[in-house]
Amino acid sequence: MSTPPNSAESTEVLLERCIQGDADSWAVLVERFGRLVYSVPARAGLAPEARDDVFQVVWLLTHRHLSQLRDARGFPSWLVRTAQRETWRASKKINRDAAGPSTGPVQVLAWADPEQAERLERLHQVRAALDGIGEPCRSLLTELFRSDSAGYTAIAERLGVPRGSVGPTRARCMERLKGAMENNGLETEHRSNTTSS
Repeated sequence: MSTPPNSAESTEVLLERCIQGDADSWAVLVERFGRLVYSVPARAGLAPEARDDVFQVVWLLTHRHLSQLRDARGFPSWLVRTAQRETWRASKKINRDAAGPSTGPVQVLAWADPEQAERLERLHQVRAALDGIGEPCRSLLTELFRSDSAGYTAIAERLGVPRGSVGPTRARCMERLKGAMENNGLETEHRSNTTSS
């Protein structure tokens, strides 16, 4: 009997364990990448029921093709492409089955842009790394990089920490995030030009 998987295991290990038929590893894999898969039909504007259908089909196809999906670095891209294809198929069916002229076509053409798919995959990977570094770093970095962030003073108040601790904690947290991303095989760029208020 093998040891149960944990959420910190590499995608490569999870894929290998899934190929061997480990149901617990399959559950961790779906949990880890489920949000990525679901985001494709959601961004395309499919209704919740159609999103659920696409989600299920993508994971069914993933299970069928497990033995061919040993490249952990390419796995998220494969999921995005598969979800795009299934979203396109679902939207075609919806448009074909639409009863009235008031039902407009689902917007799927945006997913033909590979840069947008890569951006979505990268966003998923950064979110996964953020989740992996835990608190308080996850909350601090999320606050710092929100588009409506009002600066260190407001962030310190929202998080209930001294204003003077935000900068040093940010530096430590960025290093932890960088390490988590590198451990997952992601390229990182260090940007030191973050402004404080």
